[in-house]
Amino acid sequence: MIVYVPQAPSAAAPVATASAHHAVSGRTFQGTASGGTPPTDSLLVVDIGDSLDPQPEKQAVLEHFNWSNETLNREFIRLEQKVLARKATQDELERYGAMKQDRNSGIFADRYLRDYAEIQRLRKLSEKLAEVQRYLRPVSI
Repeated sequence: MIVYVPQAPSAAAPVATASAHHAVSGRTFQGTASGGTPPTDSLLVVDIGDSLDPQPEKQAVLEHFNWSNETLNREFIRLEQKVLARKATQDELERYGAMKQDRNSGIFADRYLRDYAEIQRLRKLSEKLAEVQRYLRPVSI
């Protein structure tokens, strides 16, 4: 957004008006600060554009799947094969996406817990090792 208005003592009102008008256009606007006639070498082009029709974003319902169920695993594999072959309908794509998201969230949550437990174990081990090393005398080799 580029707004150019020559400065004058009464420039506040035209600048606010120009800014308000410029917010709906996407072009450069040049005007006079005194409220007089605009310069003849520039044209005020107001491009309103398309009307805005705000729609709420569709949010998929998060479903928790029971992955110990054999039929659910078979359905997931069947949907995955259809998606990879690019023969899935839109409903199947959405179902596969929800299933994959739920499965991956479970996998990554388990991985995160295992990694965290391993980090805590290593931290405790390093503390114990430092404690043991304090009581050992130096050994010359």
